[in-house]
Amino acid sequence: MVNVPALVDLEMLRQQPDERQFTRGPYPVAVLLEGEFMSSYLYRIPPELAENKGLEYKKKSKPTKMLIVADGDIVRNQFNMKQGYPLPMGYDQWTQETYGNRDFILNAMNFLCDESGLITVRSRELKMRLLDMKKVESEGVFWKILNLILPVLLILIFAIIRFRLRRMKYARKSI
Repeated sequence: MVNVPALVDLEMLRQQPDERQFTRGPYPVAVLLEGEFMSSYLYRIPPELAENKGLEYKKKSKPTKMLIVADGDIVRNQFNMKQGYPLPMGYDQWTQETYGNRDFILNAMNFLCDESGLITVRSRELKMRLLDMKKVESEGVFWKILNLILPVLLILIFAIIRFRLRRMKYARKSI
């Protein structure tokens, strides 16, 4: 145990920590709170502001959810200085491991914002519907040609119709 203030030195990294100091149980790193919460400004705002109808000050929140995480670096990406780009969330460039930070934050945000059941939609498995290879081989050329030529033909037909309509509208009438 080190008393505060303490000098921090990189030489400390070479020393092995004393395992006898780690006797307490596991600590929670994130806590989910649900319910109604009292305002942080409950006793800080003067009564004339708190009772002002135009400000709509609330002493208590609506039923809500709140996630408190012990370390704000959970959403921070490391940066690759050599190539100059940020690394994916949860990837540690020194150990070459990817941790579950991204999944945790994504699931937490979905839970906190979930009003329409998005979590159940995310957990569904999608079934791949593969193409029939025999049908692809026999009809593939037809569909490729159709997809290439049909849009061009439609554009040409509409251009000709437009040209004819403009010609009829603006043609000089001889007397």
